[in-house]
Amino acid sequence: MTIEVGGSGGGGGLIMPSYSTTLTNRISIMSAPSALSTSTVAAFWTAIDLSHTHEGYEAVKLIAAADTTEQTIVDTAGAGVLTSAFSPELSGAGTATIRVYIDSSATPITFLSETLTTGGQFCVGGFLGANGTATAANSSGIGSSVDAGFGINGNTLMLTPPQVLLSQNIGILFQTNLKVTVQCSVNPTGTTNAENCVACYLLTIPEGLL
Repeated sequence: MTIEVGGSGGGGGLIMPSYSTTLTNRISIMSAPSALSTSTVAAFWTAIDLSHTHEGYEAVKLIAAADTTEQTIVDTAGAGVLTSAFSPELSGAGTATIRVYIDSSATPITFLSETLTTGGQFCVGGFLGANGTATAANSSGIGSSVDAGFGINGNTLMLTPPQVLLSQNIGILFQTNLKVTVQCSVNPTGTTNAENCVACYLLTIPEGLL
C-alpha cells in the first residue's frame, strides 16, 4: 500500500509506502561496516542512537506495552517530515495499525497491515532491500555503496536515514506538530528489543517541500 501525502502548502508530492515483515525477514540496520543487525538485538538500537545523533535526524523509540490499545510512539511540536515508522513484533498472528496525526488534526493518516504472522512487523516509509550477510556479493543494501547492482538476494528491509528517503520523495510533511501511534490486534511480544517500535523524522523542512 502506498499513500500520497503532498505537503499542506501544495508542494513535495510525497508518498508513504508500507510493508510487512515476517519472523525470518526482520527490519535491519547497518550497525558496523560489515554487520547488519536486526531489530531484535541491542546493536540495532545502539546504531539508531548513534546514527540520528550524528546525522541530524530524530528517532524516537517506544517499548510497547503488552496490550491492544493505541500507544503513542512520538508526540512533538515543530515543523518537519516523518520518513519512517515501524511496529513492535507481534506475539501471535494479527494486524498492526500505524496512525499519523499532523498539525493538530483529530483525523489520522491510517496505515493498516495485512495479517502478520507471529514475530511479524509492520513498517511505513522508506526502507532499502538488504541481505543479512551484509557482503558486497549479496547486496547489503539496494542502491548503497556495497550494492552488487541486483536485488535478487534481498531478505530483509534496512532502515534508511531520512535524508536519503527525501531524495526518493518519501515522507509525510507536518507544519506545527506530529503524533505517531501504533495499535496491534494481538499483544506485542514481551521479548527485549523485539517489543520496541520507532518513528524517524526530521525537525526541519528541506527547501522545495513547502
